[in-house]
This record gives sequence, C-alpha cells and structure tokens, in this order.
Amino acid sequence: MRPAGEVHLALLQAAHAIRAERASTGQGATLLELVHRSQVGYKVARALVPKLSARGQLTKVDRKSTRLNSSHALDLV
Repeated sequence: MRPAGEVHLALLQAAHAIRAERASTGQGATLLELVHRSQVGYKVARALVPKLSARGQLTKVDRKSTRLNSSHALDLV
C-alpha cells in the first residue's frame, strides 16, 4: 500500500503523462486509465480523484474523463 502523499502524486503524474500523450486530441483520461497508469487501487483512486478535482488539481472534462488542469504546474521528480 502506498502512503497517502505518494498516491496523490502518482495520480497527478499519470494524468499529466496521459494528457501529454493526447495533447493533439485534447482527450482526458478515464478513471480506469489513471488507475492503470498510476498503479493505484480503483477504490482509492475513486475516493481521491474528486478531492483532487475539488482542489483544482484535476479538472473534469465530462462525466467519464478527467484531465490535469492546465493552470496547475506539476514538478516531476
């Protein structure tokens, strides 16, 4: 099990990577894609993504997709 801060960072990094891959299409990532890319459990991601969205770190594109907010700068280590 990952520590809470690490889960948060893993989800943001996954969203950032998926968004970079799809820059030309503008598509976001589904929750399952974020789970797969970040190696975070589905239930944990489902609980954390709305919190990240409320903080403005992820933006919901539509009912099924999320994407990294363009105003959010993410320092990748």
